[in-house]
Amino acid sequence: MNIILVSLISLGVSASFCTLQAATVTRDALGRISGFQNANGDKLEWKFDSNGNQTNRLAYGSPELTVKVDPPNGGSATGGGRAPRNTQLPLTATPAGGFSFVGWLLPDGSVFSTSSSISYTLTKTETLTAKFTRVEGPAIVEHPEAGQFVPGSTVTLSVSATGKDPLSYSWTHNGQPVSGASSQTYSFPNATFLDAGTYTAEVSDSGGTTRSRDALITIPLPSY
Repeated sequence: MNIILVSLISLGVSASFCTLQAATVTRDALGRISGFQNANGDKLEWKFDSNGNQTNRLAYGSPELTVKVDPPNGGSATGGGRAPRNTQLPLTATPAGGFSFVGWLLPDGSVFSTSSSISYTLTKTETLTAKFTRVEGPAIVEHPEAGQFVPGSTVTLSVSATGKDPLSYSWTHNGQPVSGASSQTYSFPNATFLDAGTYTAEVSDSGGTTRSRDALITIPLPSY
């Protein structure tokens, strides 16, 4: 790779690129010098005619911001592109379901910003990565227990879970939501055979919802 000093004034290029700038030579597939690129990512490129012949005209290429997403299924990111130096580029990162946004990362892994929506000042060619992480739902520590109960008894079911506060609870009976059952413990008195069946707890936090194991409650028919 050749490093040269390019006098832009002698090339007739605007001094906004730089009057005298250390630049890297870029070459085309045939090995011809196709332009120059400085450390900031600014480019000067020779134009080619319709026959592929190199002309004596130079074109200025402004710096570029490349936006990536990690992991690819973690969400989406908008913004970036090539623009004149000091342009304000709006960037927005949106997490996919089950993911949360961590931050905008520079190529060395350092965090540029933890805000999902930012305005980036384009001063040089750069890459920013929208970093996402998977969010897990609560972890159930104790599941509701199955059991057999006599008619008329009080049945109490409970679930214990850890997660991000606040935790919310709901219960189902044979797959149907139980009205008013919104706490860690669900209890009903005077149980009858109509209350028998499968009970399941659902615990939710900002990361998602986790279902408990099914608890089979058996209540025999009353004997006469």
